[in-house]
Amino acid sequence: YIIFLFLIFFYLSKDNYFLLFLIPLFSFLILNFRKLCFQGNSGINMISFFISIIVIKFYKENYITDVEDILFFMFLPGVEMFRLFFFRIVNKKNPFKADKLHIHHLLLKHFNSKQVILITSSMAIFPYFTYINLNKSSWVFIFFLAVYSLLITVSLKKS
Repeated sequence: YIIFLFLIFFYLSKDNYFLLFLIPLFSFLILNFRKLCFQGNSGINMISFFISIIVIKFYKENYITDVEDILFFMFLPGVEMFRLFFFRIVNKKNPFKADKLHIHHLLLKHFNSKQVILITSSMAIFPYFTYINLNKSSWVFIFFLAVYSLLITVSLKKS
C-alpha cells in the first residue's frame, strides 16, 4: 500500500525522489517476506507521518486538487480506523488500545498471508483507480464501502 502511495506521489509530482524511496520499501518488503526483518510500529508510524506531510503539501501546492482524491487513496486506512474506533467505543474499550480486530487479523483466520496481502492491497488500491476512471463519481465510495462492510461481516461471522 505504501509503495502504491509513493507511485501515486511520483505520478502527481513527477519528482524522482519518490522513486528513490521505493528502494528501501522494496528492500523491507523482500526481507519481511523472508522473515529476516520487520519494520514494526515505529517504522510504520514514521512512514505514516511522512505520508501525511506529503499529502498536506500536495494539497497546498495543487498536485491534489480535490479532497475526495485524498479520501480515495486513503480509503482502506481511513475506513478501517473509523470502524475500529467506533466498535471499540461501542464495546466500552479504549479506542487507542491494540486488539486483533483489524481487517488483516480477521482475514488471516480464513486465508493465508499472501492472500490477505492481495485482498487488502486490492481494497486499498482499487477504490482510487475506480474513482479516477469513473470521472470521480462519488458512487464509487458507496460501492467500496459496501464491499468493505460485506468483507468485514463475512469475516466476523466465520470467526
